[in-house]
Amino acid sequence: MRIFINCANPVMDLEPPTTAMLAADALDVRGLDMIARLQRAHYVEGRRIADTDVLVQLAAEPGLDAAAFREHLHATERLCDEGAHRREPSAARASGWSRFSDLRA
Repeated sequence: MRIFINCANPVMDLEPPTTAMLAADALDVRGLDMIARLQRAHYVEGRRIADTDVLVQLAAEPGLDAAAFREHLHATERLCDEGAHRREPSAARASGWSRFSDLRA
């Protein structure tokens, strides 16, 4: 789901935080913790959780490897761009996540 004021200024892009939650879960079974942290960062701290650098910082806080997390985000994005699951991280995970098993911590 994407909500836009106009094409140049997205209000909320749910793809990056969804991908971040899936990456955290795949790397260290911390998907639910990541959701809680994303919500706090967005609603309480006013951080832009659609920004990759912000997502990497948030993932590193509880000890996830920042480089592995960033690579997992990029790998998921590439998988989402491959056809039927375009821009749907959870669908991509269901059908092709095993391709990223080498990224697990």
